[in-house]
Amino acid sequence: MQMDLDKIGGLVPVIQDLNNANEEIRITSAWILGTASQNNALVQSQILGYGALARLVKMGYSTSAKEAAKAMYAISALIRNNVNGQEAFTSENG
Repeated sequence: MQMDLDKIGGLVPVIQDLNNANEEIRITSAWILGTASQNNALVQSQILGYGALARLVKMGYSTSAKEAAKAMYAISALIRNNVNGQEAFTSENG
């Protein structure tokens, strides 16, 4: 599935939706961030710069297995081959 982040307003609205009260919206946002950051150092840096990793780590501890799984997917894509991301993950007690 191809995404055009410009059509949805860029990364910021997606990151903000990680805090949405609706679990499905949080899950979809995590999926979008994970997909966008796969093997893309620029997007990884942008997402890290917006502070999304802390929220994703918290989502990884969700009692919802589906939410936790999508958060872990996003985290793994975000920190893969990214030393700064890996250090941030460790700092977040990930």
